[in-house]
Amino acid sequence: MQENRTPLARGVKAIVPPSKGDDTMSDVRVTCIKRDGADADRRIDRLGGPQPDGDGNWNQSIDDVINYIRNGTHRFWTSVSGKSVWLQVKQHPTSGRYYLTTQGDGFPPNNLLSLPEC
Repeated sequence: MQENRTPLARGVKAIVPPSKGDDTMSDVRVTCIKRDGADADRRIDRLGGPQPDGDGNWNQSIDDVINYIRNGTHRFWTSVSGKSVWLQVKQHPTSGRYYLTTQGDGFPPNNLLSLPEC
C-alpha cells in the first residue's frame, strides 16, 4: 500500500500518537477530506479537523487514520446533519483493501464524502 506523503499546509499538524507506555486515546473530530481525484473508487486521500487539544488543526493520510483506528490508538468521529457518528474500518471483500466508513446512522450516502475539502 503506497502512503500519501503530501506536505501539510502551514499551521496544520499531524496527530501525534501516544508515546510508548501512554495508553491515552483521543477522540478526534473529522471535519474535512481531501479526495484523490475522479477515479471510480472515490477514495479519500486525507482527512482533517481540529486538534483534540484545541491547538490548531490536524491533517493525516487515510492510511494513518485507518492504522490509528485498527490499532486502537485514536477514535475518529464526524457530524452529519447534527448527529455524531463514529468512523470505522472495513475491509473490501474482493480487493482486501481497508477503507473508512461511518457507523450505521440511517444516512444512505457516504457521510465522509459529504464533508468539505480540506
